[in-house]
Amino acid sequence: DDNQTLETIQALYKKVGYVLDPHSAVGVAATIRSAANASPDVHHISLSTAHPAKFSSAVEKALDGQDGFDFENKVLPQEFVGLSEKEKRVTEVEGSVSKVRELVKAQVEQELSELQ
Repeated sequence: DDNQTLETIQALYKKVGYVLDPHSAVGVAATIRSAANASPDVHHISLSTAHPAKFSSAVEKALDGQDGFDFENKVLPQEFVGLSEKEKRVTEVEGSVSKVRELVKAQVEQELSELQ
């Protein structure tokens, strides 16, 4: 559930300083439960599934006020800084692979011609 996900994000951050995304937190919580019921010679691995910046609201909700947590400086990739303030461009296209392909090809050709 959502509370357990937030608690897992918070617990792992407190323990090792790693910021989990919510999907990875679900996997880590399952790994913790499995490890608690397994013999000591059974090893567990949990892999991260996404970057926590993709789920900023959940991560900030879980870690707001935690010592050393700073979303802008420690989680958000530099390439994302200011992205939300940039102009958004939306192009509608008919729902077919060929139409999407045509649109992408035309856009790439236009951008390449502008570089020359």
